[in-house]
Parts: sequence; structure tokens; C-alpha cells
Amino acid sequence: MTVLQLALVIGAGIAVWLLAVVLIVVWVMGMSRNTAVDEEKFRRDLQRDTARAARKAAEKADRTSA
Repeated sequence: MTVLQLALVIGAGIAVWLLAVVLIVVWVMGMSRNTAVDEEKFRRDLQRDTARAARKAAEKADRTSA
């Protein structure tokens, strides 16, 4: 192999490696973002369910006291 061919092969190897690293980083960042969105949705749902349970308990208390 000539020096030029060797340099091209090494350059292509580095390019493929960098592309793989970038893809892995983007994938991991996307997963962590999805996890954050899921946690926020869980908190909202929990808050909504807690408020709904409190309203039902208050309505039941009003009916039984009347």
C-alpha cells in the first residue's frame, strides 16, 4: 500500500469511528430526554389522580353529612 492509500484507510476508519460515537451520544441523549418526559408525565398524572381522589372524598363527605 502506498502512503496515500494508508492515509485514506486510516482516515476512513477514524471517520467511521467518529460517526459511531456521535450516533451513540445522540441516541443516549434522546433516551434521557424521553425518560425526563415520562417522569414529568408521571408526576402530572399522579397529581391529577390525587386531586381527583381528594374531590371524590370531599363529595362523599358532603353527601354523608347532608
